[in-house]
Amino acid sequence: MDFGDLKDIVNRVIDEDYDHRFLVCSSDPRAELLRTIDPTVNIVWFNPTAEMIAESIKARLIPKLGEVTLSKVTLWETENSYAEV
Repeated sequence: MDFGDLKDIVNRVIDEDYDHRFLVCSSDPRAELLRTIDPTVNIVWFNPTAEMIAESIKARLIPKLGEVTLSKVTLWETENSYAEV
């Protein structure tokens, strides 16, 4: 796969659901209220820890990559803190 195409796919997934978003678990009773206050709130089915966000990104990417095998996703929180799945 061309790296430019890969970059476009990854950026689209990140921009659509994660970048500059407040993630809140659907089991949180305030989830819908938060979305009415701020439409950029993204209600997710999981507890939005770095590990679970990385899993979610990986799950969103796999069907978009066709024949390409995705072996891992690394999500950096800070320079020294990351989650890898």
